[in-house]
Amino acid sequence: MLYPASLSRTVAQASLWMGAIAGSLFTLSFHPVSATPETQSSIHQSAEVNREAVLAIALGGSAAIGIGLSAAVNRNGNRKPSAQPDRFAAVSFDRVSRPLQQKLVRALHGDRPAAQRLFTQASFKTPGKSSDWYAEKVIYDLERDRGK
Repeated sequence: MLYPASLSRTVAQASLWMGAIAGSLFTLSFHPVSATPETQSSIHQSAEVNREAVLAIALGGSAAIGIGLSAAVNRNGNRKPSAQPDRFAAVSFDRVSRPLQQKLVRALHGDRPAAQRLFTQASFKTPGKSSDWYAEKVIYDLERDRGK
């Protein structure tokens, strides 16, 4: 099953490839490969049809590039706010209440970096919870593992 994010990425990549191919064909139409004098006349006769076709392909490629770039911009910067809050911005060890922070650091014998690592791991394992919940979960797990 395709997800919208992967689909838009695929569409953007495909449109950029189409634009690159169209640009190459457009460039080749204005710089024909050198030919012998006998084939020069046949090249000039078919050049009108080829230029129109190449122009159509170039316009299509330009449209594809525009669509791809607008999809990339929408995906990266001008995105509408989602209903789901960004869990990385809302969850931080610094947002944990002072008593819980102290209890967690004490449980790890003063090793604050280890407390922050365990807190971060818990937030990755169970997304969508509050900062205090993660601190309580880490404390609970430590006590459980130590047999208290």
